[in-house]
Formats: sequence, C-alpha cells, structure tokens
Amino acid sequence: MPACGIIELEDLEIIAGQEFQPGQYLIHSFGLRCNDVIGEAGIFNQFLGMTGDEPLPEPWIFLEGALGAPKFAAGPGIGFRIQRIGD
Repeated sequence: MPACGIIELEDLEIIAGQEFQPGQYLIHSFGLRCNDVIGEAGIFNQFLGMTGDEPLPEPWIFLEGALGAPKFAAGPGIGFRIQRIGD
C-alpha cells in the first residue's frame, strides 16, 4: 500500500458522519493511483466538499470498524486510508 502523501485539515471535517479532527494525515491508496485519491480533483478532496451527513457517492463506503486508520473503499482491494500523524 503506497503512501500518497500528507494532507493537512485546517478545520474539523465530517465525511459520511465520521469526524476528522484538524491536523496532518498520511494517505495510503490501494488499487488506485495516488493522483486519483489526493489533489484538487482527487476522490478525498471531493469527499471533503460534501456535507457531513451526505452519503458517499456510489460505490464508495466508509469501512466501519476497520483495523488501523479509517478506510474508504469502492470495492475489494480498491480504496484508501487516512492516518492522523500530527496537528
């Protein structure tokens, strides 16, 4: 699972009902190119533009109870995780 880079959240973000506190997060992708996940046109940036209670676009889901960092998946072996690494 390659590391795609670090993003910084300036404010509390709520994605699909999940809270992400301000701070730095390391993004890892699986089954996707990093450019598909991060950056201005990336999937994660699209998620950040949604309202907090808005469901993720099909086929995306938030993996409830995933071990380790929070994970978003679009199918078996396709998705990304975001791991908080600092403030």
